[in-house]
Amino acid sequence: MTIYTHYLYWIHLPEHTDYTKEGYIGVTNNPIRRLNEHRNASKNRNDKNPYFGRILNKYKDTVIQTILISDTEENCYKQEELLRPKKNIGWNANKGGNKPPSKLGWKPNEATLKKRSASLKRIPRNEIWKKNLSEAKQGAKNGMYGKKIPCSETRALSISQSRKTTLDKYRLMSQEEFSIWVKSQNLHRKDGAVNSNVTRAILARSENPKDYYKN
Repeated sequence: MTIYTHYLYWIHLPEHTDYTKEGYIGVTNNPIRRLNEHRNASKNRNDKNPYFGRILNKYKDTVIQTILISDTEENCYKQEELLRPKKNIGWNANKGGNKPPSKLGWKPNEATLKKRSASLKRIPRNEIWKKNLSEAKQGAKNGMYGKKIPCSETRALSISQSRKTTLDKYRLMSQEEFSIWVKSQNLHRKDGAVNSNVTRAILARSENPKDYYKN
């Protein structure tokens, strides 16, 4: 079983210096995603900690996320409990060390699905909407822009093994099967660059990418 690295993070203002009393302490396996979740919840007024949500809205351009430690999930929650041994410390409303309930296996009921569908239908998916959606995630607006999350040795090995298995699959394809697979892919990205995944598959078979990227 793969054990993913977890992170104990601290969301705070630049002038904060004491993480035992100031800011917000949390645990996640994806710090960037979790920070975006906090921000989205505050914008939609859907944060379970309204006080923290109001702070994020007020200081949205100045809050900082600092990784305090990277460890197993269990150890990160133990450290969180030490830093937030009771309710209402810093921006935390609850006591630390309690893992949120998992939604694994949860399915929305029929009423929720209808409500969600009706809400989505009200969005005009025209060219302006598409352009705004695209621009909202470009460059510095993208939560992952210029940021790298350290990868644990276990996770790196898992990625390496998974990639090797995938490349072996391409090597074992017949020439006809592989040609059909390539044609089913988007050979170029929207910016005109070649599809790196397809290129990697071609190189795994010791073939020349130019033979496939002909105009």
